[in-house]
Amino acid sequence: MAAWLSVAGFSFFAGIFFTNGAKSPPAIVEQDVHEKPYRTKDSVEIKCKATGDPLPQISWYKDDEFLKIGNDLRLVLVTGEGTLVISKPEEKDQGFYQCNATNVFGTSLSVKTHLRMAVLGKFPRKTPGTLHPSLGSSLVLGCTPPNSYPKANIYWGTIKNGEPFSPIQYDARVTINYDGKLFISHVLAEDDMGGARYVCFVQNIYLKNAVQGDDVIIDPSGNQISAKAVELMWSKSTNVIVLRGETAKLKCIFSGKPTPTVKWERKDKGENIKLPKHQLTSANMEIKIPNMQFEYAGTYECIGRNVETPNDGVRNSFQVSVQSKPYWIDEPKDQIAAPNETVRYLCRAGGIPAPTIQWFINGISIIATNQLSNNPRRIQNGVHELRFENVLTSDATVIQCNASNIHGYLFADVFLNVIIEPPSFLLEPKDAKIAARTNSFTFTCRVRGAPKPLIWWEKDDTTISGGSKYMIHPNGDLEIMRPQSTDAGTYKCFARNKFATKKTSATLVVREPTRILLKPKSLAVGKGGQAKFICTATTDPDELDNLKVNWKKDGDWINYSGAQRVYNNLRDKSLHVSNLIGLDTGSYTCVASNGLDEDSATAGLTVIGKPESPKDIVVTQCSLPTAKVQWSSGADNNVPIISYIVEYNVSFAPDVWHRVPEEIEKSDTQASIQLSPWANYTFRVFAKNYAGLSKPSVPSNLCSISSQVAPSLNPVDVHTEDRGPGKLYIKWAPLPEREHNGRNFFYVLKYRRLDDNSAEVTHKLERFWHHLHPLFEAELGSVYKPIAISVQSGNSAGFSTVVPQYIIGYTGGAAPAAAPGEFKLVGSSGYSTATFSWLAVDPTSDLMNGWLIGYVIEYWAKDDTEKTNIRYHRYILPGRSAVDEAKPYLDQLKGRKKRESDDQRVKRQTTASYTVTVSDLPSNIRVLAHVRVLNKNYAGPASNQVEFQTQQGVPGPVTSLNILSIGPNYMKLQWKPPVYSNAIIEGYNLYFAAVVVSSDGKYELGKKQPRIPQISVQQGSSSEVNASLSGLAYGTRYRIFVHPRTVQDQEGADNFIERDTKSPKAPGRPDFRVTDITSHSFNVTWKPSSSAPGAGFFVKYKREGTNYWDHTSVQTNLNWINITNLEPGSMYEVSVVAYNGEQYQTVGLTQSVEILGTRIVPSEAADSVWFYALLSALILVVAGLIAIRVIRKRRLDRYGDPLDREPLSPFTADISKDTEDAFYRSRDVSRSDLTLTNRTPTNSSDTSDEGFSDHADGNHGNKNKDPNWREDIDIDSHHVQDVPKQIPSSYSTFV
Repeated sequence: MAAWLSVAGFSFFAGIFFTNGAKSPPAIVEQDVHEKPYRTKDSVEIKCKATGDPLPQISWYKDDEFLKIGNDLRLVLVTGEGTLVISKPEEKDQGFYQCNATNVFGTSLSVKTHLRMAVLGKFPRKTPGTLHPSLGSSLVLGCTPPNSYPKANIYWGTIKNGEPFSPIQYDARVTINYDGKLFISHVLAEDDMGGARYVCFVQNIYLKNAVQGDDVIIDPSGNQISAKAVELMWSKSTNVIVLRGETAKLKCIFSGKPTPTVKWERKDKGENIKLPKHQLTSANMEIKIPNMQFEYAGTYECIGRNVETPNDGVRNSFQVSVQSKPYWIDEPKDQIAAPNETVRYLCRAGGIPAPTIQWFINGISIIATNQLSNNPRRIQNGVHELRFENVLTSDATVIQCNASNIHGYLFADVFLNVIIEPPSFLLEPKDAKIAARTNSFTFTCRVRGAPKPLIWWEKDDTTISGGSKYMIHPNGDLEIMRPQSTDAGTYKCFARNKFATKKTSATLVVREPTRILLKPKSLAVGKGGQAKFICTATTDPDELDNLKVNWKKDGDWINYSGAQRVYNNLRDKSLHVSNLIGLDTGSYTCVASNGLDEDSATAGLTVIGKPESPKDIVVTQCSLPTAKVQWSSGADNNVPIISYIVEYNVSFAPDVWHRVPEEIEKSDTQASIQLSPWANYTFRVFAKNYAGLSKPSVPSNLCSISSQVAPSLNPVDVHTEDRGPGKLYIKWAPLPEREHNGRNFFYVLKYRRLDDNSAEVTHKLERFWHHLHPLFEAELGSVYKPIAISVQSGNSAGFSTVVPQYIIGYTGGAAPAAAPGEFKLVGSSGYSTATFSWLAVDPTSDLMNGWLIGYVIEYWAKDDTEKTNIRYHRYILPGRSAVDEAKPYLDQLKGRKKRESDDQRVKRQTTASYTVTVSDLPSNIRVLAHVRVLNKNYAGPASNQVEFQTQQGVPGPVTSLNILSIGPNYMKLQWKPPVYSNAIIEGYNLYFAAVVVSSDGKYELGKKQPRIPQISVQQGSSSEVNASLSGLAYGTRYRIFVHPRTVQDQEGADNFIERDTKSPKAPGRPDFRVTDITSHSFNVTWKPSSSAPGAGFFVKYKREGTNYWDHTSVQTNLNWINITNLEPGSMYEVSVVAYNGEQYQTVGLTQSVEILGTRIVPSEAADSVWFYALLSALILVVAGLIAIRVIRKRRLDRYGDPLDREPLSPFTADISKDTEDAFYRSRDVSRSDLTLTNRTPTNSSDTSDEGFSDHADGNHGNKNKDPNWREDIDIDSHHVQDVPKQIPSSYSTFV
């Protein structure tokens, strides 16, 4: 099968229009996903709907073999379409299913849908383990989930006997990485959680089941926590490819005590450059760069610091490159032509790497079948053009073009139809009212006809010729550039071909623009004060009644009901913010709008609240070994001081201030500072509160220590660096000047070779060596030889009081000349893990040219022929550290003579082979790999190469999440697929929760609820996604979460957005029809008002001559209902009521309906006893109803109508849709929650009405269905969940 069939559908045909009597090729307009799970207890269906004239014939194939539907009673095709339904599916029903639609013009194929049975295994039983990490050490916890399909989600939490699962709260110290592992930067005593067990929680959402396992108890050891320097625990791959327009995500996790702070930088040739627009998350451990552009490529660094790792900190670099998916340059379009015309299809796409282009006709490659050579009127002009010359009516066909690269694809499915047709308007221009100086305005005029009509425009009967003012687009639209009041008037669109000339017109009204006259001014106000921003505006006189002024804070609309301290004065258009706090700092934007255009102006508000500087700084003691400093507090500016910070400088560097590591408690106003000899000190103090640090105090008086003593420290971090074969480079950390303890400071450097007992060499390094990074160089000529080295400090008072320690260094090495042997793949698991083995390199070999420390596995995508994105996995051998390297020579430093066996101790044999697992492989791709041996600074030659395929992974979050429109009970959303799909995405899961205000005034998130049904898309689609979320409470803020979902039904990372629903209003009057009238029932189908549809509907009906109306239940998911148990031969009055709660109801017009059959008139009662018994029963029933009514009335008077607080049930229609049939989209369910019987009568009294459809039986089939009216299927009642007040469940339609 051609590759395009597995990645694209034929949805483009959904908008084709044909003239009466015109024939058309087949097109599958609705199909299912690439992979679909099922539960054995529930029926499963595979969608397939097709159009075409003649009507296509539908057939199904399973595992590429024809499927005989009639041979298995469990297999049923939905009437009127090709959807396949399998009831009570079994394990044997797993396989690949494909739908074929065929007519005389060709064949259209659906994607292959893989049906898989859902499963979730269990964790093996085992006793919880106990870990005893030292206090202050780092810790990583992993999780090995059981077998699951669809793939399960992993969460972390703790469980204690008798208590529920408690999720772990992530912060700067405790976090998770992209693989779900739990990282603790440094262990604290409270991490024992009172003996609770740490568990990973595995959830299969599709099966609605979860298991827990991999229990572990953390029991920290030790009773003191010592400070620890920063180390890198984990980071995302250092080589990152990001697609243009998507979001880059980089993350580093550091260990250390105190908890490291993380900073991000961008480098260019070693210099810092400005970061692009970005967002920092996970306590700054993660950076997200949205809308990546080619110019954002380069080097990014994360830097982890704490007091133990100051200065440059620990750095980790990422090399970020930007590529792109294919994008259209020339996209093929549907074309209708007249006989003997020539038709050209262009298919040109850009992208990095450059996309490849493939053409198909009726789903068959034009290259594989020589379709062009068999028809000389079909010509391919290069790669990008397909031409049909002198077309005939028999040339009607379907053309496909696929443009793809390694990042994705574009797919166009277009038609060629050859007909004879005069011009007709598909979309006509509409009257419009706009504001002057709008960038541009466009009148729409879309025309069809064959031959293709000529289109021209006139304004006020004058032909428009184009120029800088007007542009007539190829599709017929007229664009007016920067319209002015003189552009108002009547515009006419003309269309002409050889058969006829048609015209249509529209009127344009141009208003003067909205302008802000008095702009708000920026303010700086102290905490607790009040800020007032004034803003006045004007607009066109005819639009003054529509002029409104509103306010934003930091780009978001202000919610006045939720912000009680913020008041919008509608009289003078001013904004008041009272009782200011630090969080009120920000930008405030005045937006003036009349519904046509808007103007805005922004001002800033700064809330002052940092403490004043401490004062009266006094040195009360100035002598070795400590100084004592005292001060007085300054004003705290209404935010209590929480601590003080002391800094000092010395005369050697008066502009460099050093911070005392420990902060001083707020109750103390003095500090003791350790001093060094031969230095002059001054001190300053900061006050700290929750608003920030104060300015520094005035420096203290001078504290002078004039005595000289020999240095008490020697340099640290003495080591050698490999700067070339045979070269000796010795470096050490400089001793700070405040540790020199006297004048004339110097270093004494000693070194000697250990392999040949050479004499020791001594150098005295004077003042010249007091630079930032002391370095000694010598050329010894021998590759990788051991050197004993010591560095001692001294000054005029003598040598340091500490005996210098010798370290073992080495002359420069070289790259190994040996390669590992028999490199091979021995196993793989998951989407990013593989295990390799190879034969070790002999560490005693002279070919090593250095100390063998391990191996590096290099791997890359097979398609990356230039190896531009190689990844690395280093495997460092245990026992091969610098200490182990130097160990054979330590006895020589103590005076023992060298023995011949020492050489064997230096170069001891390692194991014969290694097996290593790599867990950072690229997902869903073919991979090439090899291994190299490593010494301390070089990698050797590559081994033999292996090739293998990786599995699918976990998608990242969606991008560009946005709200398109909002109503009282719905929101319409839009987003783009994730930057990193890592798998085939077949849909999206939406969840929502209300944002409520707690009793203490804080914002809290309500219960998180799923959207039912969730959203399915074309597998692997890169298009924007639109979806509706309905049935929401009015005037309520909601947070909506979106997760991508893979074909294994695994959820990816979430993205979310918050918005408020609007206030309710009375719905518009619905239209309805009554059909399928029988002797006991009829169907009622309604069409909501397009402007204000309503949240639900119910039918009221009564028999003529009676006063009591019967009511159905409120329907929120259906647009029809079947009324049963009617009296034959009777006349009924029927109406449909649009419902937005008890206070907002609109009744439709009443219709009279006559029921079929003969009315049975009861004869006089033959038995008076029976008559009086019946009469008594009726009296009792009436009395009971009156009692119920009275009770209900009292409850309503006391508590109010609950429907005013919360809708009865979810409302699924997308009411933001402009077209009238937005309320009639199909929904897939297993049963109905109607209180009346749903069935289709066998007879109908009205089958000719247009715009209304008949309704089938419990399988929700629909015969003789009008395309303008669509059936909505009710949602299974067991999907409805308990929800908090003002938070209804939501069942929404995917658009």
